[in-house]
Amino acid sequence: MKKIINPSEVLRKLPLKVELRERVKKDREEIKRILAGENKRKILIIGPCSAWPDRAVLEYAEKLKKISDRVEDKIKIVMRVYSQKPRTALGWSGPLFQPNPFEKADVEAGILYVRKMMLDILEIGLPIADEALFLESSPYLNDLYSYVALGARSSEDHNHRVYASALDFPVGVKNPSSGNLEVAKNSVLAVNSAHSFLSLCGDDFCQIDSRGNDFGHLILRGGAGGPNYDEKTVRKSLEKISPLVKNPAIIIDLNHANSGKRAEKQPEILKEIMNYLEKDEKLNEKVKGFMVESFLKGGAQNINSLDEKSCDMSGLSITDPCLSFTESEKMIEWLYKKLS
Repeated sequence: MKKIINPSEVLRKLPLKVELRERVKKDREEIKRILAGENKRKILIIGPCSAWPDRAVLEYAEKLKKISDRVEDKIKIVMRVYSQKPRTALGWSGPLFQPNPFEKADVEAGILYVRKMMLDILEIGLPIADEALFLESSPYLNDLYSYVALGARSSEDHNHRVYASALDFPVGVKNPSSGNLEVAKNSVLAVNSAHSFLSLCGDDFCQIDSRGNDFGHLILRGGAGGPNYDEKTVRKSLEKISPLVKNPAIIIDLNHANSGKRAEKQPEILKEIMNYLEKDEKLNEKVKGFMVESFLKGGAQNINSLDEKSCDMSGLSITDPCLSFTESEKMIEWLYKKLS
């Protein structure tokens, strides 16, 4: 419908400062060391289901940074800043495409909105995680990421797998929405392997010959058959991936199908997991961390029944339900004590 601003222009318009670039590099390396077992901390990827609106997201980041500073010797906190939303059928695709959900989609405005918000979060001092969903957006944002995830709907897609194989930062690969562990194993193997493929490089297309991503790992998020955070399934998953990849590692998503989208259950699920991990040092070493959906307020609102005036923009999710910040802080403090 219209031509939009190209990636090089966006990077000139909203540049990543040298000191922030060095911090992103440092955060990427720290996460890699945890996944490789060289650092014994746990990774906690936590934040809103969808990063909107920016004011509430930045308020959340300020609060999260204070907690991160208190627990950083035991927990590496990475903020979830999800700008792209996969939909089962229909729905809002995230601020990257529609920075105002009550107006028409505007991709160019969305790119600038999301990049500015992410730069502000980096200034606050937190590393960023996003979902790699619409791969055409990657030249606009990849320099800001310390971590990306392939979602349950994307992890079976070959384009997403080969894209992830070329990244120089960690990629979490979710099991598919079916919960099939064999498919999950294949996805992790593909991300860890070398590929040749066509990709957009800056403003041009080129052939990419990837080496494979040694830090591609499995995220267990539950599936059609129910939760998969139990000890038996975690062991089975490790048995499948361990012979195939350089750094076999698992992160457990406490929400989605593992909680039945009941966000308030996330602390309870974490306690169940930690109870069996503390009894088995080897298993504990392979479960590298957790993903949590959390925002300023607990729960969610149905955007389809709202307008711009009635929508609560003070930190209440417009997609999946989230754990409140108050309960999130309690959960993080509990985990910190458990790890100390």
